[in-house]
Amino acid sequence: MAKHRRKKWRVYQLLVATGSVKSKEEAAELAHTGKITVNGDVMLSLFYQVHPFKDDVRVNGKKIELKENRGYFALNKPEGLDTTKMNMLKFIRGKVPEQDFFSYTPVGRLDRNTTGLIIITNDGRLVRRVLSPLTKRTKVYRAVVQGKVTEEEADKLRKGIEIILEDDEGTRPYTTMPAQIRILHATPHESEIEISIIEGKKRQVRKMCRAVNHPVRQLKRISIAKLQLGTLKERQVKEYSKEDIYRLLFE
Repeated sequence: MAKHRRKKWRVYQLLVATGSVKSKEEAAELAHTGKITVNGDVMLSLFYQVHPFKDDVRVNGKKIELKENRGYFALNKPEGLDTTKMNMLKFIRGKVPEQDFFSYTPVGRLDRNTTGLIIITNDGRLVRRVLSPLTKRTKVYRAVVQGKVTEEEADKLRKGIEIILEDDEGTRPYTTMPAQIRILHATPHESEIEISIIEGKKRQVRKMCRAVNHPVRQLKRISIAKLQLGTLKERQVKEYSKEDIYRLLFE
């Protein structure tokens, strides 16, 4: 985990991390001469613990500020790769400071054979908001399935269809929430459809398609809310600013 994600730091660690001093010894000299204050009180101990974003730490009256290194990436996940943290992080190695590397995590999962959009970030607030069922971020998938999908079958998916869930609560039937379905093309042997859902049960899209007797051959997630995969190629990542990704995901 990146250093700046600690809840509390010792005073000298904060001073070194912000470049206020070059060493613990230099921090000790400042402390011994009463030049360090915490919330207005002179701090003589270097080992006193402070919160870098809540406590007012000053050296010679100047406030010490620790900048948060937040990063936001969109990845086009390739086929044949599980969305474990380490599998996903290798795509951003060299693109973020090494000390921050392990603070990043993938947001949302795709099964091994599904490709498409994955968000990678170290912004915990964004992760919680995207994954929360209350925010209801729409996720859009393109699926190539066996056989010809009819409008009647698409209507079943639109209204909600029963699938079998397997999770920590065991195995149980579950009726999906209403979905948006577009049939892009259909032949007797194969169809391509676009599926928009606001939930994300494990292997949900594959189970929905199988429930209408059209097993998935290829599956790609192309968007989350207004964040689009676009022309991003497999294994490529695109970096976003905080302002842009929050706008795309939550406005």
